[in-house]
Amino acid sequence: MLHELMLYELCYLVGESNEPKLEEIKKEVAAIVTQTGGIFQEPQIIEKRKMSYKIKGQFRGTYAAQRFEIPEKDFSEQKPGEANAIQAITKKLNLDQNILRFIIVKTDDLPELRPKEIAPREKVVAAPVKRKDKEKTAPAKSIDEKLEEILNI
Repeated sequence: MLHELMLYELCYLVGESNEPKLEEIKKEVAAIVTQTGGIFQEPQIIEKRKMSYKIKGQFRGTYAAQRFEIPEKDFSEQKPGEANAIQAITKKLNLDQNILRFIIVKTDDLPELRPKEIAPREKVVAAPVKRKDKEKTAPAKSIDEKLEEILNI
């Protein structure tokens, strides 16, 4: 029976301490997906970033995102107790100590996967502030005079 190909996106985070092993980790993740019948698509986005909060002692990490196709089995074909492909991938990625976090999402409503475009920063020059000459302004009233005026004393 023909299986419908479903398109998913996998995004995972590798901590800064494991950065030297990044190529090896990417190969391990690719093997996990391909063993379950997944076929990766291009491009793969790799981005180093500072994390919003500390995860397992790490403040910085490398995010990797890539889409893959995988055949979707009908429930009638699935044996009792057998996990589907996404469940199998999830289970294996949960056991990988090198991956801090990951998410697998169907790409039905996602925009195209592409690198983040960084716009060059424009230098903003503030306009000079014009200051009033002290001679032209009326002398400032003392605080006591202002209070008397306000309170009508």
